[in-house]
Amino acid sequence: MKTVFKNISKIYTSNGNTFQAGALQGAVKIYSNCDIAVSNGIITDIDTGISHGSADDVVDCLGGICLPGFIDSHTHPVFAATRQDEFIDRLKGLSYEEITERGGGIHASIEKARAASAEELFQVLERNVRQFISQGITSFEAKSGYALDRKGELKLLKVLNRYREGSELDIKITYLGGHLLPKGISSEEFIAQVKSTIKEVADDGLADYFDVWVEDIAFDLKQAGEMIAEADNAGLGVRIHANEISSFGGGMLAEKYPLTSIDHFDFFTDEELEVIARKKINITLLPMTQFSLGTEDYPDASLLIKKGIPVSLATDFNPGTCYSSNIQFLAQIAFMKCGMDVYEILNALTINPAASLQMAEMTGTIEVGKHGDLVIMDIPDLESMFYAVGMNNIRYTVKNGKIIYRRTYES
Repeated sequence: MKTVFKNISKIYTSNGNTFQAGALQGAVKIYSNCDIAVSNGIITDIDTGISHGSADDVVDCLGGICLPGFIDSHTHPVFAATRQDEFIDRLKGLSYEEITERGGGIHASIEKARAASAEELFQVLERNVRQFISQGITSFEAKSGYALDRKGELKLLKVLNRYREGSELDIKITYLGGHLLPKGISSEEFIAQVKSTIKEVADDGLADYFDVWVEDIAFDLKQAGEMIAEADNAGLGVRIHANEISSFGGGMLAEKYPLTSIDHFDFFTDEELEVIARKKINITLLPMTQFSLGTEDYPDASLLIKKGIPVSLATDFNPGTCYSSNIQFLAQIAFMKCGMDVYEILNALTINPAASLQMAEMTGTIEVGKHGDLVIMDIPDLESMFYAVGMNNIRYTVKNGKIIYRRTYES
């Protein structure tokens, strides 16, 4: 199957299979007035005036721009119910910690996820991923973490695996066993349970990564380290939530453990940055969560970039603190609040998350030999994506050369 995408005014992409960091964080190549040919899912040509004669399909992009398919490297898409009531409570002045202490937050999601059937959870997941696709997401990471007992977490992971097996998207699955200490169990008992489940998850191939939240309302460095060591020994990659609420020192875990990504990281010290830069560990920033929480604690990404630390951006899509998969709005917030320029942001949404998920050899850039994962947008240039605040400018989402989302109206 050969498809030619014609009449593309500009193509914006990085190159290669590794992180773009430091001065290269904003390294982007721009093609003008080019076509893209995709054969059997793989990009075979990027050039002007590609012949359409042997093509099975020709897609007219109508002078729009083309970007690599977006890669969302931090999502929580499998849950039983949303928590919109908490959003209203936060607007009335309650803090995240106060909501958690009175039984809301993750605790509320735990009760509902444990009670839900696998089929109910699967239907929620399907609906959420349809939204992802409409936002130009062609690959993503998906976490469990809303049951926090062995039976419930295995149920969530099996739902994610069932979806992955039938999906056209590339999906990496994370066992978020250390999300929070649930009610009715001691930290010692819980950590022992998580360590036992890690082995089962790894042996059964149910996850690619393990994750733990390092924060004063979750787990300290010693507790997190105990779970991380178990995951590493079991062969799982490790991603962590750290320093979301305070400068808790979670970044120092990079000194001892092979972390794949440190996520949130809204507060940090010079000491943490030195360790992370030396270890060349990716930082995934999630500024839509700050927006949803109504705070102004946006991380200064420019400090990370100056240190040579690769920066990714992700939605943190979840039922409580960020119920949005709008990648374009995420980009706009990063531009306005996090000290990033437009090309740095593009790489933070494409090649860097691809590298952090160990999929950069096949996706994350528009290059001959890589998968035909594309976003076609009906705007004249990349800068216009940042100008059109909150809008969805996507005409087509393309996975392996196949259109999987097509806007059903014309502006």
